[in-house]
Amino acid sequence: MTTFLIRLIGMALLLVSLPSKAVTLSWTPLTASAAVGSSLDMALIISGLGDHVSPSLGVFDIDVDYEPSILGLGGVVFGDPGLGDQLALDQSADRSFTPRDGSVNLYELSFDTVADLNTLQAGSFTLATLSFNALSAGVSPLNISLNAIGDANADALPIEPVMAGPVTVEANADGSVPEPATWLLVSLGVLAMNRFSWRPARNISCLFSGSP
Repeated sequence: MTTFLIRLIGMALLLVSLPSKAVTLSWTPLTASAAVGSSLDMALIISGLGDHVSPSLGVFDIDVDYEPSILGLGGVVFGDPGLGDQLALDQSADRSFTPRDGSVNLYELSFDTVADLNTLQAGSFTLATLSFNALSAGVSPLNISLNAIGDANADALPIEPVMAGPVTVEANADGSVPEPATWLLVSLGVLAMNRFSWRPARNISCLFSGSP
């Protein structure tokens, strides 16, 4: 009996010492390339959440930084292309993106119940897809800064260190520079509209290490 108890305690200590599944943010594709004058999409993926169990994602506030002389933001689409918006499963969500010079802020707050988020949300999905226009030759990192990221109860989620997703823009083979295109006008329109965008107040101040 004593030997059995010792083994049982040892197994329990081993289970406690095992690391929990890490929650990570990453880019798909991990690296990307495009020619000057073309466009490309980069998907921001969250992984390591509970698959239809806790922990789930309830809120995120993220800054993405890039080199504005190389890349221009063309647009942002929230949600997973196959699974839909996993923060708007039964109710709507408050979401916005705010472009700045060389960065864009991505924000989404779910209005789903804690139970729905924990039982209906997938363990890995796309938060948002960012479309970029290739402006000039060079390499631009896509750096991620976390302002806040929380679970269904708005408690902070531990996140593994985020790696930048480099984007390489290559010059055209003939060295030509394309004329200003429709995507440039669209980018300017996005910047103008979001300059006057209004964001509702958020009751998640406990998560913030610094507001954008």
